[in-house]
Amino acid sequence: MKRPDFYLHSSIGGRENNEDACLAKSKCKRHLFVVADGLGGHKDGQIASRTAVNAIADFLWQSAKNEITDAIEIASEAVRAEQEKHSSRMKTTVAAAYYNGDQLVFAHVGDTRIYAFSNGKIVFRTVDHSASQLAVFAGEITEAEIRGHVDRNLLIRTIGAKDAAKADVTVATDTQYDALLLCTDGFWEYVLENEMEETLAQSRSAKDWIKAMTEIHASRAPSDCDNNSAIAVIAR
Repeated sequence: MKRPDFYLHSSIGGRENNEDACLAKSKCKRHLFVVADGLGGHKDGQIASRTAVNAIADFLWQSAKNEITDAIEIASEAVRAEQEKHSSRMKTTVAAAYYNGDQLVFAHVGDTRIYAFSNGKIVFRTVDHSASQLAVFAGEITEAEIRGHVDRNLLIRTIGAKDAAKADVTVATDTQYDALLLCTDGFWEYVLENEMEETLAQSRSAKDWIKAMTEIHASRAPSDCDNNSAIAVIAR
């Protein structure tokens, strides 16, 4: 993915504050995409998400390495420092995709997702760190039923938790996928996987793809919906 086409979207939805944060950095053969969904309310969530995103970007861009696990740990430490500073219990999810040379690394904590596509089809999705995902593993619900599950917003891993945040990390080659979608639960809750594939097939650019998906989101989400954010990436 020498020169990926990418586009960022972040909407406040029906809330008072946007507690999501997105970041994209691209230079030569290095490309970093990060999406986070802050938890805490009263603007604390947006502090947590922005702190985590910036900490990850600063570490990876300065180190020029693929040590994304270290970046996640540093982000968690940074959020805990903000907790003390603001006397807050703020936390955040995070999902990051990082290219450096010929290697692509995914990392996530929480239920902000990464979808990877090959030939227009989803071939990889990160596994949510949530009670509803555990219900899937237990055979109580299906993957499709996560969206409406009563415990969907109950997370079992977050950045800023007392214990060190353990990220799930996946390593691939930079040619393994031809498109990526990083998105918060406020986004994927109302845009189904088949719709992600269909809109990708109909889009000429990452911006077109995001626009098509946000139109679906707007037609389906209630007026008081959550913040919703996404980064679309298409290989050239």
